[in-house]
Amino acid sequence: MYEPLTEHPALALDLEPYHLGSDDEFPTHAIVCDRLEGKMYVGDYPEVEKFLNIQHPPLPTLSPEEVEQLRHWIEEELANFDISTFQKLGMFELLAGHNQQQKQELVELTHWLDQQLTENSIRRYVEAANKGNWTAISVLQRFLQRIH
Repeated sequence: MYEPLTEHPALALDLEPYHLGSDDEFPTHAIVCDRLEGKMYVGDYPEVEKFLNIQHPPLPTLSPEEVEQLRHWIEEELANFDISTFQKLGMFELLAGHNQQQKQELVELTHWLDQQLTENSIRRYVEAANKGNWTAISVLQRFLQRIH
């Protein structure tokens, strides 16, 4: 779901030096979005992970009995598996697409990012594209398609 961030002209060139991960490689950097302040930060992945674990502590370690109860619960849930339920929870978006809440959040995020654009930021993309920067070229192409 971070694709709208990495491909939006408000951020794409600034994110270019960072490796946010791919299907083939683990990330070395991560994005933190402060929705209350309307700010985004990029940090080294281990540091961001540490920050997020402080903000949202991991679940406690389970006892062997709790693990067994959890295993039984998962088996029961999988017996009644329905992909739409997982989709509503935000899982399997690659396979099943985004749920309505995620779609709305993407629209809101894109709208907010659009508001961050300035004439200078677009000029920066044009200059980078003229120098052959592939990120700038592809972001401008997608942005032009979206606004036309």
